Formats: sequence, structure tokens, C-alpha cells
Amino acid sequence: MWRAPCRYHHWWPPRAIVEATNHLDARTAAAVQARVLPRAAEQTLGGLRQSLKRAVLSLAPDAQEQVRLRKVDDRRVRIRTTGVGTSELWALLPDGGAASLIAAVTALARRVEPGDGRTSDQRQADALVQLGLDALAGKPSARLPTEQRVRPAVQVTVSLSTLLGLDEQPGELDGVGPISAALARRIAHDPTGTWRRLITDQRGRLVDYGRTTYRPPADLADHVISRDRTCRFPHCTRAARRCDLDHRIRWSDGGTTTEANLHALCPRHHRAKDEAGWRIRPTGHGHVGWTSPTGHEYATPAATYPIDTTAVDLPVHTTADPDPPPF
Repeated sequence: MWRAPCRYHHWWPPRAIVEATNHLDARTAAAVQARVLPRAAEQTLGGLRQSLKRAVLSLAPDAQEQVRLRKVDDRRVRIRTTGVGTSELWALLPDGGAASLIAAVTALARRVEPGDGRTSDQRQADALVQLGLDALAGKPSARLPTEQRVRPAVQVTVSLSTLLGLDEQPGELDGVGPISAALARRIAHDPTGTWRRLITDQRGRLVDYGRTTYRPPADLADHVISRDRTCRFPHCTRAARRCDLDHRIRWSDGGTTTEANLHALCPRHHRAKDEAGWRIRPTGHGHVGWTSPTGHEYATPAATYPIDTTAVDLPVHTTADPDPPPF
């Protein structure tokens, strides 16, 4: 009979056993259970999982290696903003990679000056960010700085009026979303970075880059990614930087490689447009309409941007207004 220690719910240990052995044949699973159950009631949940892992590795090394290889193929990193100035960074890493990363974070977090009032958790969080900044800068930090400079290689979009301190419109940080005007200015003015200006005009529109080759040059690709932000298929939120740059009118049908004819589509919805019968049509001012193979209509509005208000003698327009005059 299973006797669950009071430190965890009674159903956690059986669940851990099932998860550790569900890929094994019945005989091997029984052997694993026979090895770990005698001491299971005395162990914490973490200790039980470690015992299960050791038992499976000993009794079914080949099967466990196949599982490991499948799991390693699933490695990935995700970011999710909380909406209140912080973001969650989640990663699924190989064991060795995760151990190396946490060792580097821990080592850098310990390099603090006397009087540093940050908690251990705060120092580790700052150390993880600093490792990324060091990679962008091309040199490691000798210690953990108390104030971190977010290099503008991480794309930030801000209106010119906000950049000049004339208003306080939120900026947009790539992969995070809206950020405060103060933070957007700090990133944009960081002298250590290589910020590419993504400044909007009085109608909240980015500057056009006209090109005529099939493969978009880097600056045009950057512009389209910045403009679209996400996949342009209805309700898809995959980041544009992880999408294909697709010709709305195919190159083979006479389409050009210009800002107006390029948009971001994730691979799945790129195939839906090219192979599954979905049709797209511009509806003006950055908005597009989609028609499904069954004839249903969907609309994808243009991304919104901060409005530049430096031209105080001009009326402030919305993105539904006619195109602005060229610069």
C-alpha cells in the first residue's frame, strides 16, 4: 500500500511513476517499480523522481535514450509579457545546456560589489539578462552591473515626438509589446548600442523602402518585419521575425519585391495562402482582407504605432487617413 508523506499530495508519487515508465514495456516497468517502491514512502517527490530516473537508465538505457533524443528535438525558448513591466522567459533545454546556463548565471550573480542590496533571486535574474547583453557586446562582464543597459539591437519603435521628450506615448519593444516612454527613450539613446531608427511620422506610419529584386534586402526585410509585428493571417500571433516574407502577388505572377507587396506569414499560413485556396487582398492603409476556400471573409487590421506629434502645426491623423506625402 502506498503511504504518501504529508509533504505532498497523495496522487503525485503515482503520477511520477506513471510518467517515468509509460514508454516502457510491462515487464521493464514492473522492474522499475520494484526497485523504487521500497524506499518511495520515505522520499520527497524530487527524490522519488531522481530514483525513477536512475532506475530507468539502469534497466532500459536504450528506451530512455530514444526518449531523450525526442525531448531534445523539442527544445525551444518562449517569452510572454505580464503586461506590467515584466516578462516571463521559458526555455526547454537539454540537461547539459540547462546546467551550463544556470552555472553561468550563478557565477555571474555572485560577482557583486559590497553594499549590493539585491536579493539572490534578483541578482540571478539580472545575471541572465547581463549574459545576453555581454553576448551582444562581444565581451563578458567582470562583475554584475547594478544598472543594465538594454542594447538597442533589441528592436524598439518610438515616435519622434516621444524620443524628443515632447510627449509620453508608449514605445514598442520587439517580442515584449508596449513599454513606457521613459524606457523607450533610454533604449533608443543608449550610446553602447547599434540602434536602427524605427521612428514613426505624424500618422503612425513607417518609412517605405522600395525594391525590385526577388529576395528582400536586409533593410527592407527589417522594415516589413517591424511593420507587421506578427503573422498577417487572421488571429495568428506568431512574431513576424519568425515568419516567412511572402509576396502578396506572387513573383511569378508579376508581383514586385516592395514594401506594399510583402507581408509576414508563418509557414503554416504561407502554405494556406499558396496551396489551400486562401485569398488575400489589400483594403487600404495597411489593412488586408482574407477569403477562405469556403468563401468566408476575415479582416486583419494594420498594426498600430505611436503617433509623432512634433509637427504641431499639422493635424494629428489616424492610420485610416490618406497616405502622407513622401519625405
